[in-house]
Amino acid sequence: MNIMTTPKLKLELTPGSLETFKTIPLIRALKTRPQRSSEVSVFFDTGKLKLRKHGLILRVRRVGDHYIQSVKATRNSGPFEPGEWEAEVAGGQPDLRLASGTALESLAIGKLGRQLKPVFEVQIQRTIYPISDDARAIALRVDRGTIDTGAHSAPLCEVELTIERGNATALFEIARELTQSLPARLAFKSDAERGYELIDGTLNAPLKAQGCSDRSCGWPVHKGWPASNWARMLKANYWKRACPYQG
Repeated sequence: MNIMTTPKLKLELTPGSLETFKTIPLIRALKTRPQRSSEVSVFFDTGKLKLRKHGLILRVRRVGDHYIQSVKATRNSGPFEPGEWEAEVAGGQPDLRLASGTALESLAIGKLGRQLKPVFEVQIQRTIYPISDDARAIALRVDRGTIDTGAHSAPLCEVELTIERGNATALFEIARELTQSLPARLAFKSDAERGYELIDGTLNAPLKAQGCSDRSCGWPVHKGWPASNWARMLKANYWKRACPYQG
């Protein structure tokens, strides 16, 4: 099944900032209890990282007693545009029979099944805070865990905001409030990108956020953070006014 994308925004945090997160007025004012769960995602590829070279990601995620296989195309792949396909599988190994009708279909023929192996694993503890009123409904998800290749590991700590009802402006209103209270920065890399960079040895250490000197802005600015990151967001029209300290 091809997954329709919904507006999302991610922020990277330092693990130590989670205690401060719980004291933010927005979080303290919530009436609904947060939902907690754990997930383990295993990413598969060949020894020569064939899927990555073709802009494809293959993951099996365990949630409770269920296993969900995901195929994601990060760029155009044959007749397929970037997208994501999900299907439930019987266990922790990928089922290439389910690649039919996905961007993985053309590669799933032949020896690929024998060549696939786990290349890294992401373990997370997830807490979801529902934010809802007459104008909006947003799931605020806090993920804390690790990315592990077997030889190396890196911490993961991030907040993801997903719109369930309303418009994208609401995401940035909430993100502004969070970044005014926390050392956070916009996150553009997926777990898969970080995992592959960990394999390559190119995963950068987290940068400590510096508050924008324009206190009315609320967006974090970082030394060495390329203006292209801001440009990506502006091109997508995610906010009406850019931070005046983009570069």
